[in-house]
Amino acid sequence: MRRLGPPLAGMGGVVGFIALASGGGGAIGGLGGIVLIGGIIWFVVRWVSRRRPAAADHWRPSEAFAYRPTAGHEPSSPTKVARALARIETRELASSASFGAGIGLLLLIIVLLGVVWGSDFAEEPLAIPEMFPIYVHPLAGMVIVASHRARTRSTRDGTQELFDSCPVEESTRTSGHLLTAWLPGLIGFVFPLVFAAVILSKIPVVHGAIGARQVALPFGAAVLCIGATALGVALARWAPWTPVPIAAVVLVGVASIRLATAGDRTTEPIRQLSTWLTEPEVDLRFTAPHWAAHHVWILALVGIVAVLALARDVRRSWVPISLAAFALLATVGAIAATRPIDPADAERIAALINQPDDHQRCVATGELQVCAYKSSDAMAQHLAKVVDPVAEAVPPGALAGWTIRQGFDIAIEQLDPEVRDRLAPSSADPRVIPLVMTGHPKADQGALLWAALTAVGITEQRSGSQVASLEGEARGVIALWLAARGVDERTALAMTTFYSGADTTGESYYRPWPDSCYAGPTPVIWAATDLDAARLLIAAPEDQINEVLRSDWTRLTDRRTTTAELLAAAGLDPVADRPGRTRTSEC
Repeated sequence: MRRLGPPLAGMGGVVGFIALASGGGGAIGGLGGIVLIGGIIWFVVRWVSRRRPAAADHWRPSEAFAYRPTAGHEPSSPTKVARALARIETRELASSASFGAGIGLLLLIIVLLGVVWGSDFAEEPLAIPEMFPIYVHPLAGMVIVASHRARTRSTRDGTQELFDSCPVEESTRTSGHLLTAWLPGLIGFVFPLVFAAVILSKIPVVHGAIGARQVALPFGAAVLCIGATALGVALARWAPWTPVPIAAVVLVGVASIRLATAGDRTTEPIRQLSTWLTEPEVDLRFTAPHWAAHHVWILALVGIVAVLALARDVRRSWVPISLAAFALLATVGAIAATRPIDPADAERIAALINQPDDHQRCVATGELQVCAYKSSDAMAQHLAKVVDPVAEAVPPGALAGWTIRQGFDIAIEQLDPEVRDRLAPSSADPRVIPLVMTGHPKADQGALLWAALTAVGITEQRSGSQVASLEGEARGVIALWLAARGVDERTALAMTTFYSGADTTGESYYRPWPDSCYAGPTPVIWAATDLDAARLLIAAPEDQINEVLRSDWTRLTDRRTTTAELLAAAGLDPVADRPGRTRTSEC
C-alpha cells in the first residue's frame, strides 16, 4: 500500500481534474474520484503514522542483529552497484505520484481518443502511428519531474551526509538513476501498441500499408521517454531545485510546439526537429519526410543529455569526447532531416496525383467502379459493398461510366515545392463522383447518397461546389429512396424526417446529409414535403417501387417531373403541403 498510494493519488488527481474541468464527469470522473479518494486516504494514514511517537521499548536487540565477522570479499564494481541501485530506484520511480499522474494521462488518452472517439481515425488509419510521439509527451513530462525528485531525494530529505558516508560515488548513483529509464521506455513502447489496437477495433475498415516509417514510431516514442528520464536526472545534478523540472517541461513543450507548427504546411522540413509532429493535414502517401534522420536527431539529443547527467561528477576524457560525438551526430541528423525531399520521392508522389489510374485498383459493383490506391484495396472493397444496393436498384445505364476514385483531396500548398513543380495541369474528370473516401460510418451514408444522386443525374448537372436545389423534384425523392436501400430502418427514418427545430437565426432546419466532415459539403437541398414523400416510398413494398422506377426511369428522373407525379405513378397518396427546406453545411 505504501508504494501504491502515490501513483494512485497521481492518477486519480489527473483523471478527476480533467473530468471535472471538462464539465462532465460520468464514468471517467467517478473512476478518477474513487482513485483520488484512495490516494487521500493513503496520505492521511501515512501522515498520522509518521507523527506517532515510537516507544523506546518497542525495539529490542536480538541475536538476529548480533555482529558476526564474515570472510573478506572483493568490493563490487561500480557497474554492479549501479544495476543494484537501478532495481531499487525503478521501484521508487514507479511508486511516485508524478509517475502515476503520467500513467493516468495515458489511460485518459486511451479512453477518450481510443474508446470514445476512436472511429474519428477512420479517415486515415495510417495517421495513427504519426501521433504516437505526441501522446507519450504527458508521460515524458511527468517522468522528468519524477526522475528529478528521485535524484534529489537526499538533498530534499536532509540525508546528504549519510549518503556521503557510503562508499558509493555520486557518478554511480547517477548511473543507477539513468538505468531506471528502461521502465518509462517500455511503457512508451507498449502504450502506442495498446492505443493503436483500441482504435483499430473501432474502425470498420483498416486500410493502408505499414512500412518501416510506421514501425519506427513506437520505438521513437520509447526513446522520448528514455530521454525524459535522462533529462530529469541531468537537471537534478546541475539544478537541484524543485521548480526546475516543471520549468523544463514547460520550456521543452513550448519549443516543441513552436517547431512542430513552424511554416505553413505539414511537410515543412524544420518541423522534423520537434520532439512531436502535429496531426498530419495531408494524406501520408503524398509525403516523404526523412524520418530516419529525425530519429537519429532525437537519439543524439538523448545521448547528449545522458552524458551531461554524468559530467557533473565524472572528470574523465571520455566525457568531452562523448559530448562531441553526440553533438556531431545531432548536427548530421538535423541537416539530413531538414533537407528538401528527394527527387525520386517527388517524382513518385507527383505520379500518384498525375496518373492515378496507373497506381490504383478498381472494384466493380454493377456499372459503377470503385478505385483506390493499391495500399487501400480494403477501402475499395468496403465502399463497393456499401454502394452495391444502389447499383442493383437502378436500371442499366444509370451509373455507366461513373467511378468513385480515391483522389487528391488536399490543398496544393500542403505539398512539398518539389512535388508541386512536377504536377500536371489539373483537369477534373467529369465522370468521377466527388466522394470523401474514408471508413467512417457517416462517410458510408454519404457514399450511398452520392451514388444515388449520381444515378438520378444530379451529380453530372452540378458545377463544382455549387449546391443544387431539388425542392419539389421527383428525382430528389428517388435519390433518398435509393440511398435508403443500403441502411437500416432507423437510419432510413432519420434520413427522411424533417425536424422543425430552430438554430440561432430562428430558421427551421434539417440535414439529411450526414456529417460533412466525412461525407463532404452538402451538395443538394430538399423540401420538407420531399422527405415526407420519400418516407412513403420507403414504407411501400420495395418490388412495387422498383418496378415503377425501372418502367419509367427517364421521365421520373427528369428535373421537370414533380414529387406529386412520382407519388401518383407509384399509386401513393399525395403528401400535405408544409413549409421548410433542408439546409446545407460544411465541415
